[in-house]
Amino acid sequence: MSETVQSAEAERVGLLGVTFLDLNTNETARFAVPGDVTLQRAWDMAYDELGEVKRPGDILEVLHTGQPLTSDLDKTVRYVKEHLVHDLRFQIHGEKGGA
Repeated sequence: MSETVQSAEAERVGLLGVTFLDLNTNETARFAVPGDVTLQRAWDMAYDELGEVKRPGDILEVLHTGQPLTSDLDKTVRYVKEHLVHDLRFQIHGEKGGA
């Protein structure tokens, strides 16, 4: 079954497909969540799917643009889809900085 068909089926039953790319490991998690869960909860679930733990300094961003979503973690995934990130594709970015 194609990813598009799976996504359409998930939306039919009230679930929304999300994608999280962990830039620290270059691994991707794709799964469906109810639209009423918060973005924070979906992010937490992504760590479970990736088999990772949240590292101090990790930041959730919009995939490809790098726009931080720190102030939007309390919003529902449905709200995020409708108003902020229509394709629900995110990236987990480690703390910026260096020596």
